[in-house]
Amino acid sequence: TFESAKDSPLAERLFSLENVETILVHEATLTVTRKDKNICDWKPLGAEVGAAVRDLLDEGGALITKKIIDEMPSQDEIQKGIQKAIDEEVNPGVAGHGGLITLQHIKGNTITIQMGGGCQGCSAADLTLKQGIHGSFRKHVPQVGAIFDETDHAAGLNPYF
Repeated sequence: TFESAKDSPLAERLFSLENVETILVHEATLTVTRKDKNICDWKPLGAEVGAAVRDLLDEGGALITKKIIDEMPSQDEIQKGIQKAIDEEVNPGVAGHGGLITLQHIKGNTITIQMGGGCQGCSAADLTLKQGIHGSFRKHVPQVGAIFDETDHAAGLNPYF
């Protein structure tokens, strides 16, 4: 988020672009979400993002500062925060549909979950992941990186939808 961009030269530059809503840096991947979801032409914003990254690299600037890395919670702290989010928010929310979310793995700040019960194979599983689970996890642990769902949704026996 814009608020968490301080002390990150890359984030500060990208959030200074008019149409950038969120950014996520995960290993060698940079993901940018635009504010206006109705615009399909990514070329102008893509060019601006590319120029911002290249300019920072040309200047010798760090994409991620040592301070941000040093302030990253431990894997154990991340696991505790994510499990708290699952226990207190996520699972009570999906339980009404017979769903269950299980924390599978944590590597660094990357989270892998599995959806079970009514969530496995549900047509709204992706929406639940992106609009519900992501927000809850990031509220509890703002430093969370990528969140992956390793569920075999085709094997769902009793999907809610």
